[in-house]
Amino acid sequence: MEIITATKEDIRKIPTSLSSIRVLYLEPNVGITGLDVNTQLNSVYWSNELLGTISKLTINTRDRQVAMNVGKPEVLAVDWVTDNVYFYDSMHPHSLKICHLEEQKCAKVVAVEGSAKVMSITLDPKHGWLFWSQTNWRALNDPSSEIYRSDMAGSNLKPIVDKNIGVISGMTVDHQRSRLYWADAHLNVIERADLDGANREIFLKSQVHHPIGINLYEDSLYWLVSNSGRLKTCSLHGMKICQTVQIGSTNIDQFFTLLQTSRQPSIANKCHQHKCDNICVPRDDNSVCICQNGHILKENATCTESLITAINFVSTKQELKSQNIRQVSGMFTGIIVTATMGIIMLTIYYYYVKKKFSMLGKRNVR
Repeated sequence: MEIITATKEDIRKIPTSLSSIRVLYLEPNVGITGLDVNTQLNSVYWSNELLGTISKLTINTRDRQVAMNVGKPEVLAVDWVTDNVYFYDSMHPHSLKICHLEEQKCAKVVAVEGSAKVMSITLDPKHGWLFWSQTNWRALNDPSSEIYRSDMAGSNLKPIVDKNIGVISGMTVDHQRSRLYWADAHLNVIERADLDGANREIFLKSQVHHPIGINLYEDSLYWLVSNSGRLKTCSLHGMKICQTVQIGSTNIDQFFTLLQTSRQPSIANKCHQHKCDNICVPRDDNSVCICQNGHILKENATCTESLITAINFVSTKQELKSQNIRQVSGMFTGIIVTATMGIIMLTIYYYYVKKKFSMLGKRNVR
């Protein structure tokens, strides 16, 4: 298993041993607002609200696809079966959208009503569910949230958890046991429930401090402890023994995910060989085609309206080679030490010469 992290300037791949920290993509001074992976394709996806882009980087080939002018994309999640990317667009009117970067198509999925902000998205392709949280701030110290669920086409929408929630900073699905986990950064608690919101219970509270993001691997849960650069991991069962992974604040900002194939189980792609006028999504035992405006097409019909015509797609080969951060850091440390020593030597030489001429001047006066 490897940890994929986003810093303020780049995306990094870090083994749990921390033996080799590598930069996958460099984007200086531009914050990343969402992060996920498709382990089947060995690809990393991220959103950038400032640039209005959704990006996909295939790690092995260095191929990068970018959807531009998609609004103000923030949190995102990838359906690893279809390779559809779901994301929250905070540009008014707020909505959840979907893009397929290879096919260069996008669509609106869900309209987010009112002033609520979507703070987290997660998917369950096995059962065909899309989950997201919406947070309202009635006052600065009094946030409240709800967790919603719909099918992956945005239909059959309903709130499944709507009481006693502060700010949900991350959600994840236990695909083996069909359970939903979420981290509450305001109430400092991690909770879980069935996929319909039933059997809700507190998973952990005593060892939770401002959790950011949440991921699951095998029988352990992972989350980021505030902005400390530390990941916390706790076992799902038994005594819930917890450990700390010291990644370092320079290697992670607010987003992380786990790159491990077993986290995303193999599922039949219902959109395989499905001819679609815009973008195909699985629903129930079949699949449907969604137009850009969110309209679901009937069979053999075509899209007649286009509300997202400004979106552009770009494909490039990422030239940046993976860099070993430890080696790079060591190189710069050596440069700084050498430069510092040079300055010290020049300063000593300068004062030596100055003093020498000063003494000669005094002798000449005599």
